[in-house]
Amino acid sequence: MEYYEICSILNYKPDRIEEIISILNQVICSMVLAFEKFGFIHGDLHPGNVLIKKTGRDKIKYKYNNMESEIKTNGIQILIFDFDRSNFSADFGILLNEILTFINLYDSYLLESKVLKNNNISITPLRALKRELYKVINLDGLKSIIGD
Repeated sequence: MEYYEICSILNYKPDRIEEIISILNQVICSMVLAFEKFGFIHGDLHPGNVLIKKTGRDKIKYKYNNMESEIKTNGIQILIFDFDRSNFSADFGILLNEILTFINLYDSYLLESKVLKNNNISITPLRALKRELYKVINLDGLKSIIGD
């Protein structure tokens, strides 16, 4: 396994909102890709199971069955690990719930650790994303919210 020097995203305090957006986009893209290709569900997706490292790559491409997403890295690359509870259930509702749970946990972490305090922001940019996710009803809808 490749070495990720910063450890989990819980050990990393983003300097900019763009880094948080990149982390979220990469997590969602990774989960959607694994689900679409294999029916894969992580089963225990939380911020402690997402490793992070600095990267010189500007963008990461995710190729799905019917589209491609190009995600800005903002200098951050993620790796999801710990697959003890994973399965191949192919149930979209479980995937969406897992992504929402991850986002809620990461949102709580960002608020509690006052990561965005330097920007005088008392709420995280995840609130708008969560509102959009609650409207999603299928995989194509989930893919459509990925981006900047």
